Amino acid sequence: MSLWLALGSSVLAQEPLAAKPAKATAFSALVEREMATAQGEKRKQLGRLYVGPLGIRTEAFRGSEKVVVIHRRDLRSVWMLFPARKVYWSQPLQADAFPPLPDDPRSPCQTDLALSCQLEGTQSLDGRETERWRVNRVAQQKVEPLAQLWVDRALGVVIAERYADGAQMRMRRIAEGLPPPALFELPSGYTQEAMPSSRSQQPAGSSQKTGVRP
Repeated sequence: MSLWLALGSSVLAQEPLAAKPAKATAFSALVEREMATAQGEKRKQLGRLYVGPLGIRTEAFRGSEKVVVIHRRDLRSVWMLFPARKVYWSQPLQADAFPPLPDDPRSPCQTDLALSCQLEGTQSLDGRETERWRVNRVAQQKVEPLAQLWVDRALGVVIAERYADGAQMRMRRIAEGLPPPALFELPSGYTQEAMPSSRSQQPAGSSQKTGVRP
């Protein structure tokens, strides 16, 4: 599991994300993710990421179904949209989508004694200057490689991750600039459904039409 972007569940819209960090620059990117299946085969996934003043939007596929997740920091809400069915789920926003960078006092690198993080140097990725960090796990006087992270200070986020188990993530085609505000709004014509969990904000079987215009 990613310690920073948790791409297996966030940017690729498998689970809800949270809010955009205050220091992140507005940008959009293609997100590539690769993980090994239980059978040892490599599985690749593609997604889209949009970061703006209103929050974050991710687009990806869960199986054959497209899933869009919108994170509105100002409204303290996360919406998960299913365009093919014109329905959406809603839940309260709880935490930052992008956890603190390795040298931030709130970072797992600084708060978790089982982690050791070192800045190895700088590296250019697709023309962007990054800091390359190595993360090791320290347990019973043994040091085990855990991950490498590439931090883009201009964006304020990690744009690439590589893990010892073979999982990896990389943002490509990064374009700085404000995404269209409409990407962070609920489209009209969608019906709200209760989330299939105890965190649901609506009683089971309830629904509510959105009155938001695109």
